[in-house]
Amino acid sequence: MSDKPLWAKDLPLDEELHRFTVGSDPVTDLSLLASDAAGSAAHARMLGETGLLPEAEARALVGALRELRSLALDGALVIRPEEEDGHTALEHALEARLGDTGRRIHLARSRNDQVQTALRIFMRDRALDLGLA
Repeated sequence: MSDKPLWAKDLPLDEELHRFTVGSDPVTDLSLLASDAAGSAAHARMLGETGLLPEAEARALVGALRELRSLALDGALVIRPEEEDGHTALEHALEARLGDTGRRIHLARSRNDQVQTALRIFMRDRALDLGLA
């Protein structure tokens, strides 16, 4: 895992540019981490059920994502500055727990799909919360 931002090449980091492009994304993404973990777990199940991943790896991903979702709900999962967003933090946490298996969560899924799924789960959960209030 590198301390450089995802988009960085072999150039020094321009802190002002970094603040402008990343802004408050990590703060906003903290509220999406649990939803992102839930969406990623569903994706991992699909990968296993379709045979794109061995079933054991899919189960390991789902288990790790269940744990990470719980940590996110408890406010114990953090987004480090070099990670820039919650999706990267989640990926790094999976890699730390599962090694190469953690990287396979991106198989057959774009970052845009991951973002939209997390947002939809977040919005659904908030709507359900309103109905229960």
